[in-house]
Amino acid sequence: MRKLFEDSRFDNYSLRKINFFKQEPHKSKIDRIVGDTVIQKILETAYTFTTHLSKDKNSVYSVAEICNSKLGKLLDELQEPIGAFEKLSPKN
Repeated sequence: MRKLFEDSRFDNYSLRKINFFKQEPHKSKIDRIVGDTVIQKILETAYTFTTHLSKDKNSVYSVAEICNSKLGKLLDELQEPIGAFEKLSPKN
């Protein structure tokens, strides 16, 4: 998640750093998905999330919370802009 939405030392990983996704209609969709509470909680608890360790047990995002969230729907919404980007990208 962090590489997909936040600053990464690799510019080509973050959807928020790739110029294609900084333009409409994709920018609004990416901003809305990143701003969703599910994504924000995962980003805020990224280090505790992956190891399930935290001094504050309330800061760990439980597996049940993730499974019962709309994370899958949000990630599915990324298919359209990522698909459009792939169509424009040169093939390897």
